[in-house]
Amino acid sequence: MDPTSLTDGLDRMVERAMPILRRAAPGLMGALLRQRCRTSDLVQSALADAVRSFPQFAGQNEADFVGWTMRIMERNSIDRRRRLLADKRAIGRDASDADAALAAVTTKTPSPGQIAIDREALARVARALRQLPFEQRQVLQLVALRGCSHAEVAKRLERSEGACRVLLARARAALLVAMARQGEDGERS
Repeated sequence: MDPTSLTDGLDRMVERAMPILRRAAPGLMGALLRQRCRTSDLVQSALADAVRSFPQFAGQNEADFVGWTMRIMERNSIDRRRRLLADKRAIGRDASDADAALAAVTTKTPSPGQIAIDREALARVARALRQLPFEQRQVLQLVALRGCSHAEVAKRLERSEGACRVLLARARAALLVAMARQGEDGERS
């Protein structure tokens, strides 16, 4: 078989499998994994593993490929959850119960100095946000503060998802520039 046609066939199967895997991924993740990674990470990992392991693929058609890739994604999800749980247990084994309780209290209760630092950082971000154009402020607020998805942002701003992603990237860059200018102005005064 021609290597080019094999690559084209694999590309086509990956393209057709991707939306199916995206829809299935949230159901495979569980709450713990959803807190630690995005569904797109799980899908990309499964597709990357499928492409790397393609010589072992024994299926006959695209449906077989989707099922095979789905099983890879299920195993990856299970492996990631196990690693997260193992990490949590390892942290618990390293400290006694009293140490763990003390650590929990101190990590949840910031010091007065940390509160002051956090307030100043928040004020810097607020000042920098005010310097941005309205649409850039709006997209940052929707994504960063309200946790909206790109689809939700696109619907609210009546733009395509791609345009919203570009606007978000530009807004983040502009925010960084505005904050850097504040730092330079603070050093001069």
